[in-house]
Amino acid sequence: MAQMVHDVNQGMTEAVVSLGLKTLDVLAAFGNAITHVGDVTTLAGLNPTANNGDLAVAAVSLATGVATSAASSVRLAKQLASEELLGEAQAGIGISMAGAGSRKSIDDIARLVSECGGEGGGWAKMTTRTRVVGGTPISVHWYENVTTGLRVEFKTPINR
Repeated sequence: MAQMVHDVNQGMTEAVVSLGLKTLDVLAAFGNAITHVGDVTTLAGLNPTANNGDLAVAAVSLATGVATSAASSVRLAKQLASEELLGEAQAGIGISMAGAGSRKSIDDIARLVSECGGEGGGWAKMTTRTRVVGGTPISVHWYENVTTGLRVEFKTPINR
């Protein structure tokens, strides 16, 4: 039995190495190496007839799960950054991009005045600071009536 476990573990190691995966490095980076290495070891223990291919598939499956978790982490970080910046925008923390306080005019000023009221010169298109998350710049834009303080049409533009 000990020899069989040794052979399975040896086969698992060879399969992971042959696929060029650095499973322990990747998993350790996400702080759950013990759990996932345990999953592969458990597979080997539960299925003593598992061959190198079965163990390689298990290792690839775990590595794929980690990659999916990494992508989810980036999406979550972007969402949190957007929500943080939205809070700043709702508090009026930002700078004028166009309209009042800027040299550029608001392209859509007629629609804005028609829908929200006020005078054309009393509106500013505003932006928050920009945060870069996962290589993507994140900011929030909105229109603000500088006379009344009304803030409308909050948006997080997506630049890919």
